[in-house]
Amino acid sequence: MEASSSLSASLRRRAPRMCYRPSLAKPVGRKCKSFQWVDEEICPRGKVLIPEQRQTILRLEAEVSTCKKREKCLIVSLILALVMCGICLCVI
Repeated sequence: MEASSSLSASLRRRAPRMCYRPSLAKPVGRKCKSFQWVDEEICPRGKVLIPEQRQTILRLEAEVSTCKKREKCLIVSLILALVMCGICLCVI
């Protein structure tokens, strides 16, 4: 009896998805082995919050893109300034 329970526990640790059915799926028909997703309606707060979060994400992604371009320009300017300082030191 103990060997069977330890084997079962070992199986659950190694492959938990094999031991439990997905909670968001329901069987379709008797002979069909496929499943159909059960999507519940989004709550009113979610309908308002999700578009706001999308807009925030898009705005932040645009800001990151702008910052990366500015950083690249500053790095190029720094390198040019260092090269010019090096040339000036060699001439003197």
